[in-house]
Amino acid sequence: VKDTRQLRLAWLLPWQVQRWRTKPTAYAAYLIGHEGHGSLLSALKARGLAQGVSISCFDFHGVASTLELTVDLTSSSTAEAALAEIGELAFAYICLLRSLGPQSWVLDEMAQRQSLDFSFQYDTTNYNLAQDLACNLHYYPAKEVIAADHLLYDPDPQESMGILDVMTVRSARLWLISKDFASRCTSTEPWYGGRFLKHRSINPGWQAKWEDVESGHWRAIAERHGLRLPHKNSFMPSDLSLRAAPSIS
Repeated sequence: VKDTRQLRLAWLLPWQVQRWRTKPTAYAAYLIGHEGHGSLLSALKARGLAQGVSISCFDFHGVASTLELTVDLTSSSTAEAALAEIGELAFAYICLLRSLGPQSWVLDEMAQRQSLDFSFQYDTTNYNLAQDLACNLHYYPAKEVIAADHLLYDPDPQESMGILDVMTVRSARLWLISKDFASRCTSTEPWYGGRFLKHRSINPGWQAKWEDVESGHWRAIAERHGLRLPHKNSFMPSDLSLRAAPSIS
């Protein structure tokens, strides 16, 4: 059985499926999920704090959505000081993105990448395709039912920044998942016997540090750890027209 170690930060959002043309959560996900130099992941790896970073939006049947940032921890990063530092770096990167404002080239690159991914996606089984289409018909116009959850039709800079504005310490929900915390768990869920401990608020010491980051300390953290936007992807193809094969004499 895999020994999972994760720190998760989640933010409650209005239901995002209705924003299928603009997909505003994609901007934050694209930049925070970047793995190259200057990324959140590169800074965490350099400190031995993480093995991976992912961020995804989850939708709940017309009620609400959550944007969840997951950090896969190392075996040595479940100590309180390490967890506090992970939060500092995460909120420093979010503050950096917020301060830079919407980047039009990022939105254009995202839209182009989504189009390429959709056009050249792997074939799926008939069963999975039918299942996806049946589900999508509940949410999207029939003529867009195949592409609506893939393509970025109308990138919206202000909606994209609105998501980053929501991603604050005060509005975050925190999960910590690891066997290392088993001794602290005092409750047991009834289905699989998993043990857990539920707090009403984030550790006050961590919250104070993370709010200090938001208040302006993020600039020093970003500079010290080299946090920045990714470079433009110069390898993104733009001309996909077929070429005639060269003649072989």
